[in-house]
Amino acid sequence: MSSRKAMATAFSEHECQMPFIISTRPAEKDAGTRKVRCLEIKNIPLTEIRPLGYSETLRAEINSFSPDSLCFTSAYGVREFLKYYPDLIGSFRGKIFAIGDRTGEAIEEAGLKAMIPDHKDSPGLAELILETLSRGERVALIRSGNADTMLPEMLNEGGLIARDYHIYEVTASHNGSLILNALDSSELSGIIVTSPMEATILVNLAGPKIRVPVYAIGNTTAKKLRDLGYAVSNPLGESNFDDLIMKISERYCLQ
Repeated sequence: MSSRKAMATAFSEHECQMPFIISTRPAEKDAGTRKVRCLEIKNIPLTEIRPLGYSETLRAEINSFSPDSLCFTSAYGVREFLKYYPDLIGSFRGKIFAIGDRTGEAIEEAGLKAMIPDHKDSPGLAELILETLSRGERVALIRSGNADTMLPEMLNEGGLIARDYHIYEVTASHNGSLILNALDSSELSGIIVTSPMEATILVNLAGPKIRVPVYAIGNTTAKKLRDLGYAVSNPLGESNFDDLIMKISERYCLQ
């Protein structure tokens, strides 16, 4: 059975059985369906990750840039970089920054140490990097080709030299009908959106149809949702998806 058919079957089987929340992050970052307290969390990916594989050009560009620090904004990006450029990170002697705990854990699994901001979003990461590095130092941002420009803009405006190096891309998935079916369920209790791209796709699909709380991972996602006309419910997630799920379930199930 295909993954899309499996998800469609899951919705019909669980309809009206228990409250559920949709998350819309890529399948590569989520195992599917899980239960947390009185809620079921169902992932319906609105985007798909496309790894870019090894690039001799990217390797040469990073070597030529000679960064004083490396910065990662996802655990997936860390794993891809370790897979294709293990020598670049293994021999690196500068500072390494991670946007959140999961990203930091992926770096530490490779035997390296990462600096993680207290506020686990782009502004919090930029603040940590600017406080740690000296003016004129070079920062290599290892991340998605679809990432927003907030982070490099803040770093460059703060006197650093930041450059993007893309090791994967994110594209739209084909799960629109599954999202719309879920939105019609009386058991739907909320939606968790984890990137600005997901926010745009969701709004284009659903328009004013969303009548449940919409939660966001990160300030950039929350801002995008607000710019598109949606209210963002508390709690606001940082970079830790599981932590946000626990906070939502505490509010919903223990009230």
